[in-house]
Amino acid sequence: MQIDKLFLQTNLDRIALSQALRAVLLDHQIEATAISHTLSGAPQVEFQGRQLYDATDPLGEARREVAALQGDEKADVVVLFGLGMGYHAELCERRFSAPLVVYDPSLDLIGTALGTRTLAVSRTTVVNTYADLLSELQSRLLFKDRKVIVAAIPSYQALFPTEFGVFKQIIEQALQNSRVIDETLAHRIQEWIRAAAKNIPRAVDSPTLERLKGRFAGKPGILISPGPSLDRNIRHLQDAKDRALLVATNSAVHPLHRAGIVPEMVVALESLDLRPQFADVPWLDQIALVLGLNCFTPLYELPAKYRLPLVDQTVACGDWLVDTMGWHRFPSGGSVACAIFSVLYELGCDPIVLVGQDLAYSKNECYAEGATYGKLRLTYDEQNKRFDAEERSAAREALLQTTGLNPGVQMGAISVDAWGGQGMVQTTKTFDLYRSWFAGAAETWAADRRLINATEGGAHIAGFEELSLSAAIEECCREPVPAMQVIDQSLAGFRRPDTAPLTEQIRDDLSSIEHTRKIAQKATRGTDRALKAITAGKIESAQEALDKLEQVELELGSSAKEVRALDSFVAGEVSRLRLNREADQDADPLKQAQKSLKRSKRLFQVIIDGAIALTTMFEEIIQTIDKSETDSAADEA
Repeated sequence: MQIDKLFLQTNLDRIALSQALRAVLLDHQIEATAISHTLSGAPQVEFQGRQLYDATDPLGEARREVAALQGDEKADVVVLFGLGMGYHAELCERRFSAPLVVYDPSLDLIGTALGTRTLAVSRTTVVNTYADLLSELQSRLLFKDRKVIVAAIPSYQALFPTEFGVFKQIIEQALQNSRVIDETLAHRIQEWIRAAAKNIPRAVDSPTLERLKGRFAGKPGILISPGPSLDRNIRHLQDAKDRALLVATNSAVHPLHRAGIVPEMVVALESLDLRPQFADVPWLDQIALVLGLNCFTPLYELPAKYRLPLVDQTVACGDWLVDTMGWHRFPSGGSVACAIFSVLYELGCDPIVLVGQDLAYSKNECYAEGATYGKLRLTYDEQNKRFDAEERSAAREALLQTTGLNPGVQMGAISVDAWGGQGMVQTTKTFDLYRSWFAGAAETWAADRRLINATEGGAHIAGFEELSLSAAIEECCREPVPAMQVIDQSLAGFRRPDTAPLTEQIRDDLSSIEHTRKIAQKATRGTDRALKAITAGKIESAQEALDKLEQVELELGSSAKEVRALDSFVAGEVSRLRLNREADQDADPLKQAQKSLKRSKRLFQVIIDGAIALTTMFEEIIQTIDKSETDSAADEA
């Protein structure tokens, strides 16, 4: 079937799609669909000889089905199974103010819809893979009430029953994952932003990972994590030395040291004090230490041969370095292992091999021998479907207390497929979130690489071959790989870049933050006026004040999101206020209005306080960078 390229390009300009899906659609040859026109004049699509809509009035049919949808009009997101001819998507946008995410399993049907007519949509995202669906939903549900409206074109359910079942599972998983991520971010996001603000001046004085991009094309890369299975096969890593790029998580440093293995890279992202994980390790000055922008600042002073900053997706301040300095933002999935996988991919490694990536608790062990918290043991409680601490690690309990989490180490358990098809293993929702991330990468952007899970234990990861580590090394690591020599050559001749665009962008964000702070102060004054009128029983004056406040709140919401750092900094507190609102309803409309206004005032104060805190941090960044620039110029002179 031939499509109209003009229609296709017009729709591609107004609909959000991943770059990969956009590129595929531009070249895709449609084979399974045909277009006919019905008595009503609306186009009808046939897929594999089967009509998707009513033969006389497809638009009327779609109108009735969308009108029958149940759900909160103030939902956070609407999820639609099937694009069809776009009728349902258009009607969902008209009925609901929430953004629309459409999952369609057929490239032929997506291409037909976008290449046949101009779709009247403006808030729609179309995805074609489960990984993109999960990622899209998670991002839209963070710090939200998680109100989701789920819709499906009936003919799609009949055509794609298996895909529809997975579609529903993905939505449930997105809801669960967003809760887990919410909890983590609520406790840690302000700490991460403060750390990033301190580290940015150090980061721009260091060579970046961009200098290594593609330098290991076609060479094997091994991701070393500290899962308990690492004890079984760590000795085989000696055979991979100088025949693969070895990159380890910070928690795997001591197990490697005990085994006499020196990796070329170690990656650390955590903002906690990880210096004990590097204590008494004599080979730090032989390796490249990759440090997250929001990691514990003194790690930038460790005596590594190279200290390479990394911007992952969780770092809001990283936007400046990406936008003004051309740095790459690495997908991290919330885990240092996920970030290492992204690094190996960008460096060109093929295959990418995982070892020690258990993502499950086997034989009540949590970590490899010698790893941080390696003595921690968990017992699986079958009755309550959870893990309980059996032998607690004092270090881990101290860490959990500093992060505001429960040091009792009680975690809900779920069962997943085991590595090597060996039945099932128990894991946690957090580990399963990381497992889904790896599977999603294997399905989408990393599908062009050979991916091997040589963990020899733990959980199965979809999209990865499963080989023993010895077999993977024997098969894939046959040629010499002078990894450290490649790193040395790539990083030689580093010169401090021009930081003027960076400081200019920070100053622009400072102006936006100040503008937002003033709007929040205006909203606070409007809240006071409305409260005063309600308390005095002046309903007409109160309504006038509320109407004005509504407009200010809309302006504030738009302004606060202009700077991702500010939006992220206050998100956890805003989320808690929203949850308190749900739990505290009052039958008296007057009292309910007063409580709502007081809660809004607290929210506005959160934004004001966040803006003041960020202003101090960001001004210090500029001052430090400017001083370093001056000192550097003086040294050159």
